[in-house]
Amino acid sequence: GPTTVNAHGLFQSNSFGRDEARLGVEVGYRKTAALRAGYVYNGDEDSLFGFSYGLGLFTAVGSSRLGVDYAGQTIKDGIFDDIQHVAVSLHF
Repeated sequence: GPTTVNAHGLFQSNSFGRDEARLGVEVGYRKTAALRAGYVYNGDEDSLFGFSYGLGLFTAVGSSRLGVDYAGQTIKDGIFDDIQHVAVSLHF
């Protein structure tokens, strides 16, 4: 169908730090748009990172494919703003 859902989970056992669990999901629509969300959990209330989010848009440009991706990651310390990422890709 035109809509896809991808999910990914990861558990990382760290010898010298806290263990981490990560979960992410992406919902795509007709290979033209994608919404993404993720979460990192390590049991530490003072952990800097947690929720992440994103959006991707894709379109045909001639025989190539142009993509623009945006992603953000929340920062829980109250001092810094969220981390922002923007990427542009050309698939040919």
